[in-house]
Amino acid sequence: MTTPSSPHNTGSSGLPSIPVVSAQEVIEGLNTPSIFTLRDQIQDVQHRLQHLERSTVHEGQRDPTHDRALDQTNVAVQDLTSRLRKAEEQLSELSRNHQGQPSFAKGNLTIPATIPRLRNTTGKAKLFGPSHWLHTAEKFNLSQLDAKDLELSFVDSQAELAGMIQECRNLRKSVKKQQAVQLNDPIPDLLSTFPPREICDQLVGNYMRTFELIYRVVHIPSFWKEYEIFWKQPLSTSMPFLVKLGLMLTIGMTFYADRDEHLARLGRIWIYAAQWWLVGPSEKSTANLDGLQVFCLLHVSRQTCFVGASPWLSEGSLLRMAMTMGLHRDPRLFHLTPFHSEIRTRLWTTVLELVIHASTDASLPLLLSPCDFDDHVPHNVKDGDFNSETKDLSLSQPLEDFTESSIQILLRQSLPVRIEVAKILNNHHTEQSYDTAIDLAAKLQSACREIAAFCQLHWSQSLTMHYKFLDMQFRRYILLLHRPYMLRARKDPRFYLSRKICLESAMIIAACAENIKIPSDVLDDLSRMMISSTGSFRGALTLDVISALAMEIITQLEETGMGSSSSTGDLAVDPLTEMARAQREPIIQILAHIEEQLLQIIGLGYPSMKRYVFLAGILRQIRAMESGQSVQPAVVKTLRDSLKKCCAMLRSSQTANAPQDSFETLIHSEPSSGLYFDPMDPNLAVDFSSFLFTTFGGEHEAGL
Repeated sequence: MTTPSSPHNTGSSGLPSIPVVSAQEVIEGLNTPSIFTLRDQIQDVQHRLQHLERSTVHEGQRDPTHDRALDQTNVAVQDLTSRLRKAEEQLSELSRNHQGQPSFAKGNLTIPATIPRLRNTTGKAKLFGPSHWLHTAEKFNLSQLDAKDLELSFVDSQAELAGMIQECRNLRKSVKKQQAVQLNDPIPDLLSTFPPREICDQLVGNYMRTFELIYRVVHIPSFWKEYEIFWKQPLSTSMPFLVKLGLMLTIGMTFYADRDEHLARLGRIWIYAAQWWLVGPSEKSTANLDGLQVFCLLHVSRQTCFVGASPWLSEGSLLRMAMTMGLHRDPRLFHLTPFHSEIRTRLWTTVLELVIHASTDASLPLLLSPCDFDDHVPHNVKDGDFNSETKDLSLSQPLEDFTESSIQILLRQSLPVRIEVAKILNNHHTEQSYDTAIDLAAKLQSACREIAAFCQLHWSQSLTMHYKFLDMQFRRYILLLHRPYMLRARKDPRFYLSRKICLESAMIIAACAENIKIPSDVLDDLSRMMISSTGSFRGALTLDVISALAMEIITQLEETGMGSSSSTGDLAVDPLTEMARAQREPIIQILAHIEEQLLQIIGLGYPSMKRYVFLAGILRQIRAMESGQSVQPAVVKTLRDSLKKCCAMLRSSQTANAPQDSFETLIHSEPSSGLYFDPMDPNLAVDFSSFLFTTFGGEHEAGL
């Protein structure tokens, strides 16, 4: 076989030499398990061919004496073009029917990975992975009969077979329908629960300008088109659209200034309606992109609507469903349209983000690795620049040009680092490397700076909420990564850097709470989200931030000897003590502000008392240590006072927010997170964490 020459090598005529290779040699030269590598190498040959053609024209114009050589070169170029076309055809056939020839790698006999098959219809999407029997069945000769091989009698019977197949399908549907259990839909008339259009317009608009830019779910122009049809012909609207609309309204009301308890209950109605649609009797019909879009919206809405994560409809189920539909594989494997490829890639990226956040929030191992999915990334294109009829979506704008997907793409760049962090955080089987933690935290800090640069410098849109939300999430990763070393730094000064980084990260996050000023109605989007959300969406109001700042203050007090048995209230004041007090004061002030706002949040109807009671006790402990008072009686008194305040707030909220109709009563009937202990119990210990949190290893919950 002739060895292909470099396009820069020249023959005796001064022109680039043309290697004579066969199509089979091209295929053999592209021996690799990756079909994309094969195609990339063929594209490289195409580029070389174009270079030869340009060189031929250029040389012909410059030196007429080379006419004969040019003629020979042109013939060679045409021959190579023909051979290349045949090679591409063989490559296409190879990708469909073969997996290449076995090859030797380091002495081991290997074969390329099996390319999966995808069933992608409007009603159902399903991936047939390497272990599926389909890959064996498709090799049977009967499934590969060519038309010319069919006998005339067989052709004549095709119509009869088609009729019998259809009859069997109809009978199958009838039998399954007869066997199905008839259950009453808890919300039979979802359409009647939607508020007037002017309110819906605002709520959907709130969703589109906030979370849709972070977690891409829908193609925005397509949604607005269907939204207009919905208001013109509401009775003919499909159920998947109604469910998606309800969840968008739920998320959008998080940022709605006129939100009241009636709207909040409607949001919970829409959440449970979506869950019923997903896993109720119609669950078989939801295994498609509509169902996955609803699943993603459901997880975001549960966090923003104070419902919290579902113990059964978890992000793990979301990940498995996405993989079942093949979203973790590059769409180019399945020859999908550019529109569907882009929608699937966006959805997969959203699923990854939700899964990583959920793993960190739940303090559970991340059951995902980069080797579990292909490295396909959304294009930075505006939604208005492509639709279902688009034939080519290969051109992507620079990331400096803002589109509806720019934030998602920016997040995607740091995904491998955050996956590694999430896996380290909850890895219980290996020792944690301090050098690794420092290195990963540095990468996350670099990502924070990159987010700030794009949101504040490159993109002209108003993205304050998005920037602060993403910055809080990344700082939280840094905080959690260094927290184990920060706790050891109290006794081991070698980890002092972690203590410093945790303080900085927690203070940056906590600063976002300064704009929360309840009972004022003037709140920005980020403040409204932190007030009504759960999990990491609470940002500055999370116990991760509160406990880190409180631990830093108590550590400083212990280092100065305050709060010890030998300290008294008559300690002499020296300049160093005053300086230390001045340095602690900003931290104490932000914690005191958060404490007051947490109490006001309880009064708004959000019955989450754990954070408030915990912080009230910690602040009282800090004040007692600073003044040299006995800590135990001071903390116990504060706990009793704070619990009385919680009870008063809850009674007031319960009276003002009683359900008014049957729908609201249905959703409101779920058990509340009550108070399962007597705060006046004389046996109450000073370690109030025992009743703020679930008792480890016990049979009963004792948390707030």
